[in-house]
Amino acid sequence: MNFDLPHKQNMVHRIFCLLLICSLFSNNLSECTTDLSSSTISETFNSTNRNELVVLLHGFWRTKRDMSFLENSLQSHGYHVFAPSLPTTFQSIETCTVKFEQNFHKIHSDYDRIHFVGHSIGGLIIQLFLSRNRVSSLGRCVLIATPNDGTELAGLVARYLKPLMWICKPYQTLLPGGAGIPPPINNPPPDIGAIAGNRNTLFLGSFIKRESDGRVPVASVPFDGMKDFTVLPYHHKEIHRQKETAELVRRFLQKGTFEKTAP
Repeated sequence: MNFDLPHKQNMVHRIFCLLLICSLFSNNLSECTTDLSSSTISETFNSTNRNELVVLLHGFWRTKRDMSFLENSLQSHGYHVFAPSLPTTFQSIETCTVKFEQNFHKIHSDYDRIHFVGHSIGGLIIQLFLSRNRVSSLGRCVLIATPNDGTELAGLVARYLKPLMWICKPYQTLLPGGAGIPPPINNPPPDIGAIAGNRNTLFLGSFIKRESDGRVPVASVPFDGMKDFTVLPYHHKEIHRQKETAELVRRFLQKGTFEKTAP
């Protein structure tokens, strides 16, 4: 049977929409329920022998539990951890940042250093927060698989599934070209390291023609002003749950580089 070009394109568009919906609902629904039912940001604090705080921010359609691997790793190396749950499924990056600001200012106290680590859009929230707030004792930041220059998947949603842009508002910030977030206002600015993944084995990854982690193109992660950048062989949903990633995060927080240095 022969199909004309418009019919073929229409079928491709429908397949994309179906895959997108399946991919969204294949996430951990118990996490999504926690995200939606909580009217306040939950917190996790742990007392350790190192007077440094690491703020962990999760990504789209997730809660603080998605960062538990990094949380446990950092705790085992003596860091205090603040891991909030933010409404990243349906609320905009702007709203998530405001909610985070309200809670961060309540817990800010006399730490020697305060570091930030974010996965996916958690990294965008960190950058937007630091562009508006001067943090005393600011340490270093690590952004993991953060779409600083957007992703083609958001562009496809905007073109073929536009209502979803207003239901899941974070998509509005993920359009190709990026969100245009200003730099941190701290002077001097913090050292920021970026980690990308290049294992494209996820649903929808075939719609990204460039090297990617199945959600975010590798080329979308680095940005002007970052201190260091590296690529790991993991996909978007697993990269922040790897020992190699945790080791690189700790190394950057301590030394400002992903490279091993002489003792």
